Parts: sequence; C-alpha cells; structure tokens
Amino acid sequence: MKLSIKNTALLFVALFGTMNLVQAQSETDTATHLRNQEVQSFNRVQIHHDADVIFIKSDRNRVSLVGDSAYVFNFDIVEDGNTLGIYNYGNESDKLSMVVIEYKELESLTASGHGKFYLHNLKEDRLNLFNPEAEVIATGYVKNIRVISQEGKTDLRKLDYVEGITHVGTTAQLLNGNVITASATAPK
Repeated sequence: MKLSIKNTALLFVALFGTMNLVQAQSETDTATHLRNQEVQSFNRVQIHHDADVIFIKSDRNRVSLVGDSAYVFNFDIVEDGNTLGIYNYGNESDKLSMVVIEYKELESLTASGHGKFYLHNLKEDRLNLFNPEAEVIATGYVKNIRVISQEGKTDLRKLDYVEGITHVGTTAQLLNGNVITASATAPK
C-alpha cells in the first residue's frame, strides 16, 4: 500500500510536469517546468512557500519543484548538515505551484508561508512541527509529536500518536489527532 501511494504521487508529479513541459506557452507567456534534485540524508526541513508542499516517506532523499520555467531554478535547495532548506530570496515564491519532498526520516519541520503542507503516511518515532502561519495536514503515525504554531492551521485528525505536546497562539487552529495508548503498536 505504501509503495502504491508513493508511486501514485510520483506518477502525478511526473505527468503534471511532463504535460506542462510539452504544452504551448499560455497567454501570460509562461511555461511550467519540473526540476528534480537528489539530496543528501536529512531529518530536518525548513521551508517557506506559498505553494503546496507534499512530503512522501521514501527510500531516497529527493526534491521536486514544479513551477514557472523562468524561475524554477532560482530556488536554492540547501543541504546544511542534517537540515534541508528550500529558499528563494526574491519575490518569486508564487512562481512555484508544487514542491514534493521525498525523505527517509523526518524529525523536524518548520513550515511557513501561505501554502499547504501535506505529510502523508508518516511513520516516525518523533516529530517537531513548527508552523508559524501555514496550513499543515498530517496523516499516519508518530509516537511523540510536538506542535508549535502562532497563527497556522495544523490538522492532525488523521494522525495517530502516543504523546503530543502543543503550544498554539490565540489565532492558531489545531485539529487534534487520535491519541493511542503507549502499549499500542505502530502501524506497519
């Protein structure tokens, strides 16, 4: 099942990118491009985007950027120790339509911007989630989760966890997940 979800997501990204690459330029004279980059091992991610960001547990570490072909290579994919960052220092964050991050292990995510961050089928022992203002939707299982959010929306309704700690601001939204007993086993 895990493999079919991963393959479906990758097929979607590949088809979306391929269809738009061969498509003629639109009236606004822009074309869409797919940029893939293998990255070193990481377990922390810092990302600020207005695009949809999809996280997929995988047997490799890879970043795929889908966006305006004139700008998709202007985004820096930075590997600093065990931290992966995706940055753009101009006013071009709206030039990406989607980011797909394949990862082997994820312990910490800083998700900011006005995009939606999808963490599908998590299977982690620990996750620290810092969500200043984005919308984060998480599914799967995390043994221990910590959520800090000032103004963001964090949806954990389809996430099973044993222990959770939350710190949320007055304008933040937290949709709680399913607390399971410590004696329960993690899903396979």
